[in-house]
This record gives sequence, C-alpha cells and structure tokens, in this order.
Amino acid sequence: MLKGAALLAAVLLLFSAVQPGPAAAEGGAGARADLGRYHTYDDMVSELLNLTRDFPNITELIPLRQTYEGRTLWAVKVSDNVTRDEAEPNFTILGGIHAAEWPGVEVALYVLESIVTGYSSNSSLRSLVDRSQLWVVPMLNPDGHAFVEQGNNWRKNRNPFGGGTGVDLNRNFGHLWGLEAGHSPSNDDYCGPSPFSENETLAVRDLVTVHHPTSTISYHTFGGNILYPWGSTLDPSPVDPRLRPLAQNMSLAMPAARRYTTVQASAYYSATGDTDDFFLANLSILPFTIELGSTGTKPQYSEVAALCEENLPVALYLINYTVGPEPPRPVNHSLGLSWYGQPSALPGSIITLPGLLRNRGDAAENVTLNISTNNTWPAWMSFNGTGNVTVYESALPLNGTIDIRIHVLVPPGARAGESTRVQVAVTSTAGASDSMSMVCTAEKSHNISVSLTGPSQVRANNTVIAWAQVRNGGNGLESLLLSASTVPKCNYNMSLESQLALRNPLNLTAGETENLTITMQLPRNLTADTIVNLTFKVGTDYDLASPITRNLLMSVLPSQNLSVAAGLHNLGFPAGQNRTVDILLRNDGNGWENGTLRLSGDTIYASLDNRSLQLPPFSNQTVHLDLTGKKKGNWTVRLQFLTADNELRGEDNVTFTVVANKTAERPVPPDPIPVVVVLVLITVISLALLYWEFQRVGRRAQEEAHEREMRRRELKRRSRSGSRRLSGDERTRLVRK
Repeated sequence: MLKGAALLAAVLLLFSAVQPGPAAAEGGAGARADLGRYHTYDDMVSELLNLTRDFPNITELIPLRQTYEGRTLWAVKVSDNVTRDEAEPNFTILGGIHAAEWPGVEVALYVLESIVTGYSSNSSLRSLVDRSQLWVVPMLNPDGHAFVEQGNNWRKNRNPFGGGTGVDLNRNFGHLWGLEAGHSPSNDDYCGPSPFSENETLAVRDLVTVHHPTSTISYHTFGGNILYPWGSTLDPSPVDPRLRPLAQNMSLAMPAARRYTTVQASAYYSATGDTDDFFLANLSILPFTIELGSTGTKPQYSEVAALCEENLPVALYLINYTVGPEPPRPVNHSLGLSWYGQPSALPGSIITLPGLLRNRGDAAENVTLNISTNNTWPAWMSFNGTGNVTVYESALPLNGTIDIRIHVLVPPGARAGESTRVQVAVTSTAGASDSMSMVCTAEKSHNISVSLTGPSQVRANNTVIAWAQVRNGGNGLESLLLSASTVPKCNYNMSLESQLALRNPLNLTAGETENLTITMQLPRNLTADTIVNLTFKVGTDYDLASPITRNLLMSVLPSQNLSVAAGLHNLGFPAGQNRTVDILLRNDGNGWENGTLRLSGDTIYASLDNRSLQLPPFSNQTVHLDLTGKKKGNWTVRLQFLTADNELRGEDNVTFTVVANKTAERPVPPDPIPVVVVLVLITVISLALLYWEFQRVGRRAQEEAHEREMRRRELKRRSRSGSRRLSGDERTRLVRK
C-alpha cells in the first residue's frame, strides 16, 4: 500500500527541475524543443539515432522485430550501465499502439528525452536512472502510422487477411483473447486469427517477459483518463489493491486544473486481449493505460505541448514508485459533480437538471462553477435560476455540498432529437476540478393539421372531386395512415396531387405538407336532397385509436329525366270501333315528378284513364289511351306531361286512321286468313297420299325382283348337282314363276 508524502513531494520538485527547455547534457546536447509538428516514422527513427548517439553512456537503441511491411520496431533502453542487464527494477513505456493516435507517440518521446537530457544536470533524475532500467517503445505500430501519414484514418496494423486488412494490436494479446473483440478482418477491433499472431505483439511480449517491468504505461487518445485493469468483466480475479490508489496519485501528480479521471478500464468500455490485462494476469505487472486529454485522436499540434508537460510528472511518479521508496500522497484537493433528471423536453420548454457539487478532498475549497453548451442550436441556453450563463462562485467547506440547478431552454423551433451538450465545469483556487456533460434533447411534438374541401352540391351519376391537405406542424417525422369513406357508399380513389399512387403510411417530415385528390363516382340511384357524407381520416402513429377526422357534406341536386312513350304510334280500324294504346311514363330522374298528362290535337277521339300523376324517382307508370273511331280519316293525338307550373317534362304523338264501316252495304268478306289455312292443309294431305302411293309401288317392284333372283339361283343349284336336265318348257315355266 502507499505510504507517506515525502517521495511524491520529491517527485514534484524533480518535475519542476525538468520543465521543457535547453539543459546541459553529455555531449553538449539539449532537450528537444521542436514541439511544432508530429513525427513520421522516419523522423522518429532519426531522432532516436541522434539521441542514442549523443547519450551513448545511458541509452541504447535496440531493434525488436520487423513489421509486415518491413519496418523495424525500435526500443530505447535507459540505464547507467546501459549495455548490461542489471538486477534493477524495470519500467516500460509504450506509445502509438493504435495508428491514428499520434499524441501517444509524442508523449512517449517527450518523457524519454526529458529523462535522458536531464540526467547530467538533475540529481533526482540521475538517481532515478542509476537505480532502474527504462524501456521505451515510442511507436508500436509503425506500418499503421505510416498509412495514416498518407492521409488515411486507420487504427490497426497493415497485415492483410481475406476480407480485410489489419489487426487491432490491443486485442491481440493472450489474456481472454477474442472474447470481447471483433473476429472479422473488416472490424476495427479485429483480434487477429490467434493470440500473438502479429510481430508487434510478439515483440512486446518478449520484451516484458525477458526484462520484467514492475509497472508500465501505454499512451492512447483520447478522453483524459487513467485506466487500470481489469479491462473486461469476464475476468473474475480480484483487482490488485495497489492499482486504484496508484492511479489516483498519478492524477494528483498532474497540474491541478488538468487532472485526469481514474477509472477501472472495464467501466470505461469492456475489451479483451489488451496489453494491461495480459501484463497483470500473466506477469503480475502493474499496468496503466493513459487516455490523453486531447480533443481527438490527432488534435492540432498546439495541444501536444500541454499533453506532454502534464504527463511527464505522471511518468516520473510511477517510475519513482517502481524504484522506491514509495512516493508520498499529497493533500487531496478533489471536487465531485453529480447530476440526475430527465434531460429532454418539448420545444419551447425548459429542462431543469438538479445536481450536486461535493467537496471530496482533504481541505476547504473556493470554487467557481461554469456552464456552457456546444451551441448546436444558438437558441439553446443553459443557466441557473437567475438566467445567467456563467454562474457560481462560493466557498465549499470540507465534506460540504452545494445543490445546483441547471436550466436548459429547448428552442421552440427545435426538431425532434435535436440536442445540445451542456458542459458543467467546477474549479477551485487550489486546482481541484471536475466536469461533466449532459445531452439535452428536444422531444417529439405532434401537430397534425388536416383540411378537406370540395363542392357542397353534387349530381347523381357524376364524378366528384374533393381535396384533402395534411400538414405536419410538429418537429419530427410522422407516419400517417390515411383512409376515406362515404355514406351512402360511393366508388372513390385517393391519389397524390402528382397522380402517383398513394403510399400508406404517408411519411411527413417536420413542416411538410401533402396535398391529396379524392375522386368519387356517385351512384345513379341517389335521390334528390340526399346528403353524401365524405369522411377523411388521418391516423397518427402516436394515437391510432383516435384518428383525426374531417367530414364534407354534399347535397345531391335533383336531376329531371322523364319520358312519355306510346306502345303504338300508327294504327287503323273501322269507324265505330275502339282501340286502346298503352302509354308508358318513365321517370329516370332522382326526384318525384308530379303533374298532369294532357292531350292536344284531335282530342275528341281520345281519352285517358288517368291524367293526374305522381311518379317516384326511378319508376315507371302505364296509362291507357282510348281511341274512338267516330269518323273516318287520319287523326293525331299529342300527349304532354306538364308540371303544376306548366313545365314540360316529356311528350309523344299517337296517329291513327279510321276507315268507313261496310257492314250495311254487303256482307263482310270472309277473313282471308282461314282460306289460306284450308288450302295449305289440302296441299299437305295430297302430297302425303302421293308419297304413300310411290312407296307402295316401289316396295312391290322390289319384291318381284327378289323372287326372280331366287328362282335364278335355284336353277343354277340344280344344274350343278347333276339333276336331270330340264326341258325348255320346264325352264321357261320355272323362270316365269
């Protein structure tokens, strides 16, 4: 366990003595001052060659292995007897295991060069080097680093496989290999075909196995965290009790305003096959991964100087712990922020986030609290109860707490899911600090407006068009189900204004409007004054049970279509006789027809059995017209159906001829029709008798011919059988028979 405060105080004094800048050194070399650019692989090799050339008594450049693309993995050993392997504590620094994380290479180089160049002028550093053996591998993934130098964004090495290229070297170590890592070469965290399949991981394994370090640091980006094992929740082994307090003291060794958060790696994110878990599980090394506090994996180089300077005392602290005696624990200045609440609200609403600031250190603190947003929306504001943005200054006693309320205004125009990150940072005059961020999100607001327009009066058996408009006045995508129906039922179809087929559901983005055309074919049998109710419904995804409903009421206008038709138009009959003609009145309209059937023309020869009529819609009625042959001649009767206000609806004419009645002058000749019938019958009977006689004569002739044939055959038979030859008379008689 950690003890006392004396050694860490010495470490802090040592750090102040090795701040960047020229320093007297062996061979006249000075500390590197070119913190103005990132190093390529070739730059790094050149710098290591120069460093080991200028300080040959304490440095040695050692090749480890070759990469897939033929680059050498270099390690630098730092020791007072550099060519000998002494029985002294070992300490290892690794940088750049992930290709794109360039600041890790720079920090590893900076720590190496600061120790080497300060050796001759700083007694504390000299004591540290004289009592230990330091091993620094600044760039563990040179192939990947060179690929990133060409402008690519890359994480793995460059070993090709079927289906992808490269292995994540920090997933290729042997402890719990492959349990929480990608197994496809296309994955960014591909763990490789087997543990230690890569030359880079083999080189590290061999280095730490032969030169067993007490502890290690591996530099990554980014986040501002000091991580310690286990990196996976799959390992049930207890965590080494030294790890957490060591990580905390490493953070305390940093400048107060730049201290990193200490956390067990599995709480950061879970992974297997990494360096630290392998070191601890297989070699009992105390390993740490430092996620440098940069703004990204490759920030502007202007950030790198600060990253180097704030991490040098961390490395010195852990090296001093490795060498011993145990570093002291300084006064702990520590602040803690915690927040709770639901960070979302509807546009135009205020999100209130209650929080707590706690003094977790060893002394009272004077604190300043600052709140800011990332200004995703300029209208987002974070503020305290008074409405100001930068807010709080107060004394915070030992173990004291302060309740804090942060208010965030969600802009009225925010889209669903739009968010801002609220950053809360607290600092004290003693250098303690903490920060946290919360994402505040605009909730989805629903505002669907629907309108339906169309004619108020329509006609039966016509095509009618109505128009519907649906608008999403909310702030998010809406998925809408549309339907239309009519009472009485009509045939209809619904189409987009652009005549494209309607897709159901209809997806409308925020602020989008959709115009729809509804075409209806009204039935023929709709009666006048019928009210056609068109119902248009829009079902929303948030309330399908209660759709938005709009109705359009359309009154059916009357249509008039009445016809008057006589069954016979031209007929003749003798004077003194009567004839009846059927008159059909047909109402094909959709309203009642009330009126009078009137006669004009030769009305003295005609009369109706019904003049006053009422015809329902779509109905027929027959009226009988009686014609009287009072006087011979040609007569015409006009029939007209007139309403009460003398409006003509339909008409027809009937003409007839009355001939003179001859009954008094001579008998009326027989009707020609029976005579014709008698003549036809006589002809048929005569033909039948003639046909029968022909049949009888034919049958008699056939019988006589048959008898003659039989007699002829008999004569032939007798002549063949040798019978007596017949005399001529006998033959004649036989033939005649």
